[in-house]
Amino acid sequence: MEVTGERFMPDYPGDWSPEHYHRYFLARELVEGKRVLDIASGEGYGSAILAQLAKHVTGVDISQEAVDAARDKYQKNNLDYVCGSVTAIPLPDHSVDMVVSFETIEHLTEQTEMLAEIRRVLIPEGILVISSPDKLTYSDIPGYHNEFHVKELYEDEFVALLQGFFPQIRLYRQNLEYGSLVSSETENRFTYVEQDGNTFSSHQGLPQGKYIIAVAGSDQLPTLPNSLLKYPVEVSEAVAIRQQHVERQQKEIEFLDGRNKQLCVYMEEEKSKNDELLAKVREAYQEIEKEQRNNRELIANNGQLTASLDQVSASLAETTALKDQVSAQLNMVLQSRSWRLTKPLRIASSYLLGKNCGLLSRFLIGMLLLPASFAASSCAKEWLRNMAGGKEFLGSLLDAPHRVSEAVAPYPRIVQLLVCMPLNVALGLHRKGGVIPALCSLYRIVQNEGFSGIGCRLSQPIGTPRI
Repeated sequence: MEVTGERFMPDYPGDWSPEHYHRYFLARELVEGKRVLDIASGEGYGSAILAQLAKHVTGVDISQEAVDAARDKYQKNNLDYVCGSVTAIPLPDHSVDMVVSFETIEHLTEQTEMLAEIRRVLIPEGILVISSPDKLTYSDIPGYHNEFHVKELYEDEFVALLQGFFPQIRLYRQNLEYGSLVSSETENRFTYVEQDGNTFSSHQGLPQGKYIIAVAGSDQLPTLPNSLLKYPVEVSEAVAIRQQHVERQQKEIEFLDGRNKQLCVYMEEEKSKNDELLAKVREAYQEIEKEQRNNRELIANNGQLTASLDQVSASLAETTALKDQVSAQLNMVLQSRSWRLTKPLRIASSYLLGKNCGLLSRFLIGMLLLPASFAASSCAKEWLRNMAGGKEFLGSLLDAPHRVSEAVAPYPRIVQLLVCMPLNVALGLHRKGGVIPALCSLYRIVQNEGFSGIGCRLSQPIGTPRI
């Protein structure tokens, strides 16, 4: 069955659980050996409680679904469930000894018709046990509205409605309280203590209950005892609400704890990233400082280079000025009459001094090498071919004089002297660098060794020191 809040469902405990159970257990005190009608039996739990002592119980409800569910759940030989309305009860006249109707009359506007039907099915001496919320204490004072209640009654309205069908009425009050009970086996008086903040006040009797329970009939009515239903406070709505609040808080704590752990991990990651960035910033700062030092050094060096450049520029300017002066003076010398008149003398000195053998020296060397060229050639035809090479052939004789020495070795001594003596003079002219140096060398030999030293040197084998 769907839980809507209109019917009490034992499988969904709350504050309504002890209220509903208590009424049926109180009514059970009166049903022993009787035929009982439980009108608006709902889920069927109440009819099953009454069937524990009653002769027979019939549960009637307008919902076929509720009737079917009750038949399946509560099965006893003295218990039946029938679908029907409170304004048209499906039972014959005067067929039951007692009718129980809890929290039903406020759900419909046909309240008079309901009581008329109850009066019809009861035997003349039968009794009705009925309950209804007191509109004053249930709705007005707490400012509460129950959407399933069509017509709630004040106490005087409820009593007047019952008196239209039942001359005898006895009222009881029901209220759900949390507290402590002290009872006496002999004393019937009852007091209750009420707490308002830090103030406690004592009152005679019971506090005004939220529900009115009436026992109604035509003859003398049975008396119901004062009753207390002990019920676990853990299933109360206050505890349930607090438990839900605690569970929500626990979930929030777990969520916040998980979120906090995520934030801690995130903060650690961000801290690690920040440390890495800080290290990079420090490295960059060090690089900047290094670059700044380099820049300062470059600026200092640039200053020095600029000063040096200025000095070089000044020196270049001085050198340029000096070059201009020298060029001017050289031009004056080159254009002078004395330079033109001494030109033949400069040419003659060039030939005599040689400058790595001048023209005269080369001529003499060529003439002196003629005998050696003949000796280095095998025949006249080869000599002509060698002489056609000119300077290259004669240069090879000066670079490798042993060829000539090997060529004339088979010939007599006179031939060797005629070939080697000119070759030695040519080598001397070539190595001394001109006629004048060669003559100076001859002069020193004559001074040191006499004229015989010249002849001795000219007759030495090729390759030894000569003039």
